[in-house]
Amino acid sequence: MPMELLNILPFQAPNASKADVASEVIRCAAVRPQERFRELMDFTNSISKAHRLFQLFQVKIANKPVDVKSRVLQPPKAVFNRPDKIQLKAGSWNTPDFHEPAKRGVAIPWGILCVPNNPRSKGDVEKVTDELPKAANRFGVSFSNKPFISQCSLNQLEKKFEEFHRQGCNFILLILYDDLAYGTIKRLSDLRMGIRTQCVRGSTLRKPNVFPNLLLKLNGKLGGVNWIVPDLIENSQDLIMVFGADVTHPAPTQSHQVLKSVAAVVGSVSPELIRYGAVVRQQATTERGNKTTREIIDNLHLSVGELLTLYLRNTKGRFPKRIIFYRDGVSEGQFENVLVEELSAIQKACTDIRPGEEPAITFIVVQKRHHIRFKPHDPRARNVEPGTVVDTDITHRREFDFYICSHEGIQGTSKPSHYHVLYDDSNFTSDALQMFTYHLCYAYMRCSRSVSYPAPVYYSHLAAFRARDWLSNTNEASVLLDGYDRFKVHISQTDGMFFL
Repeated sequence: MPMELLNILPFQAPNASKADVASEVIRCAAVRPQERFRELMDFTNSISKAHRLFQLFQVKIANKPVDVKSRVLQPPKAVFNRPDKIQLKAGSWNTPDFHEPAKRGVAIPWGILCVPNNPRSKGDVEKVTDELPKAANRFGVSFSNKPFISQCSLNQLEKKFEEFHRQGCNFILLILYDDLAYGTIKRLSDLRMGIRTQCVRGSTLRKPNVFPNLLLKLNGKLGGVNWIVPDLIENSQDLIMVFGADVTHPAPTQSHQVLKSVAAVVGSVSPELIRYGAVVRQQATTERGNKTTREIIDNLHLSVGELLTLYLRNTKGRFPKRIIFYRDGVSEGQFENVLVEELSAIQKACTDIRPGEEPAITFIVVQKRHHIRFKPHDPRARNVEPGTVVDTDITHRREFDFYICSHEGIQGTSKPSHYHVLYDDSNFTSDALQMFTYHLCYAYMRCSRSVSYPAPVYYSHLAAFRARDWLSNTNEASVLLDGYDRFKVHISQTDGMFFL
């Protein structure tokens, strides 16, 4: 049938791509910088010659990339479970041990749950029972010798969680053979029961280095600290608190159901800027055609106030003198509205928690959705080095903005992050703020690598998408929220980073 005779019925959003399809797309799109720039130059040449309007109006496109000045920042030092500082390699490093192992000196009672039961589950359980405690011991974390082991179907999850709770398990490792269980698991663990969980696919267990990588997340979830980055605070006499915030919007659905956006705010809850708490809320609904969005964070003063309270609890009542707020997901057209409303909300939170306190606030928007790419002049080089900063030539003439490529490009062409400093009470120099921002990219606990933007921004993504998991496959969203649309995270989860 000819396509022009087809009518597409509404509410038929395609299912999300499977993991193998997504990985294939990433592989095909992973073009090295030298090749990508060559393709772009060829493309601009071809359209300049072929397009009639270009010739008619004598429009020419420069096909030579712009040369820009850059410099490379030095990576920070880190402290593990030893007195001396270790100079980190730019981009990636080996983690010898944990600065603060979870439950130091105590064997953590734990369990293993297979969902659903599978012919390979016996071998997978034996591998976890044997290899996870051995890997944990190398990092200074102790698990009990005999985990409680069981299996169940999706419908039996709540009953099984109660059984593990009665057995005294502080942590459950779930081996998944069906991804449909994930949302239910996280609702039970994060909101209902307060038991730490780590999900892993059965197929993942057969990959190399899986247990050391799992332990990076587990230690943070259980209240430990993998490493600290003292360079973040050594050059400041003032207590600093760092925030990351993001709003994630709903994807199209195959029904008339109106889904709301989710806003996540994370904040450092200790002076070393490594531990973070999170507050996640559902946004008010603004209908624009058939799209429901709201970018400005609702009740931000309550979220910031809750995180300030956690900070005061961990600093013996000392209030931060500086607040650095990294905001993701804001386009240039929204800068003014977001700054006006959210800056006043942060200031209100400070005076609500402690009247008279007016910490210096720095408000920074982080953008990844842009088309700027860098390549080194050396044709033998692959990507630019981690820590590459560009703050001239392609930046705004009057405003305070800069690009940092903080991560090591494993494949394809690295995409730098674009930082817009919209407000700065602290009067940071460009060098100081760029170095602080870059070093914060080494504070991400899920991997021994610097990441492409600061750790609190990454954590706000994780917390927002965790809320999406809580809302999946449930018709009882209102039960999960309090009167201010805040997700009611179990109180036992506040001392660990449940979103890792």
